[in-house]
Amino acid sequence: MRLQHPLLVLALAGATACGTPTNGPQMMPGSNCMTCHAEGGTSSHAWTVAGTVFNGPKGSSALLVYGAQVQVTDANGTELTLGTNGAGNFYTAEPLAFPIQVAVQYGDKVMKMQQAPPNGSCNSCHSGNGLNGASGELYVPTN
Repeated sequence: MRLQHPLLVLALAGATACGTPTNGPQMMPGSNCMTCHAEGGTSSHAWTVAGTVFNGPKGSSALLVYGAQVQVTDANGTELTLGTNGAGNFYTAEPLAFPIQVAVQYGDKVMKMQQAPPNGSCNSCHSGNGLNGASGELYVPTN
């Protein structure tokens, strides 16, 4: 899937503030989406994969990436390409078999996960501090 809009990088301050829940696809970039958007969660929308893409690892420059492509391949070979929105967020409710393979592409830059995540809660590990072996935020270089 090719995105129809130009690739842009937006400053974190330009997106909906983290910790301020508002309805909509640009809410709470960098937060663990699955806290509310999991099966049985508080949101009416349950995602199977969701997260936020930044332009560098922890401590780089805190920029969100608009127009990155998150490529997901599940255990059955189902392939999805999810585009990031103005807050760097991506998500899907498509049923997937875990574990999954994930890569993030922006232009000709590609970052592939070395390990297959057991679930689609990307920001639960790819947070500012990085958990379970993640180096920090989910990112792809933009220059």
